[in-house]
Amino acid sequence: MIRTFSEGILNLIFPPNCLVCRRLRNPREILCPSCRDKILLNHPPFCRKCSRFAESGLCSVCRDRTPEFDFAWSACIYDDFLKHLLLQFKYHHKTVCRHVFARLMIRFIEDHRLDIRQFDSLVPVPLFASRWRQRGYNQSLLLAQAIGRAYHIPVDKNILRRARPTPSQTRLSSKDRWTNVSGAFRIKPNFEAQSLKNKKILVIDDLLTTGATASEAARTLKSSGAKLVGVLTLATAI
Repeated sequence: MIRTFSEGILNLIFPPNCLVCRRLRNPREILCPSCRDKILLNHPPFCRKCSRFAESGLCSVCRDRTPEFDFAWSACIYDDFLKHLLLQFKYHHKTVCRHVFARLMIRFIEDHRLDIRQFDSLVPVPLFASRWRQRGYNQSLLLAQAIGRAYHIPVDKNILRRARPTPSQTRLSSKDRWTNVSGAFRIKPNFEAQSLKNKKILVIDDLLTTGATASEAARTLKSSGAKLVGVLTLATAI
């Protein structure tokens, strides 16, 4: 009762406004229903490799360059609206967004009956140390932790590391994105290589565009013995 009363007082002083449109919202949500409904879900037919739209088989992106991961799942479509939310999440400390994003990823898994429980562990795409210090958190780790809790799958942030800082992929061409992340990941020196042998790993990230980053992470994991590497992201670019 005391907590409910305190929350009521706080809501009077600081009205719960939608993160996007600033209209009043449910205090337990960050978006109003109207804005929440603007997030576009990813629907089939899917590319069998990356889950982008494809009438059959592979999408044009995967036909041009086959990624190293075995398959990728993406819950939403990356458009201007979701871009705004992701920018808030990644660069403006709106870590509360992880709750909305994780629910969307879980909904996608459940709606399409994806076999997420086959995986031995979830591995978030790591940030380079200086970027982690600057940002204060890794958005991919926050998503991985939420998914891990939902399905009781361990999250291992101690497998992959960034071997070097890489410029943001945002303004690079498709070809340059692949070059930019080549050799960008290493298995952490204190991690036992045998621990990866024959394991099934699900890489977690916020966004799949060309697939270059996820592909390089998968290549690194497979070269150290992983049997299967899947990818789960919040969104995919079409």
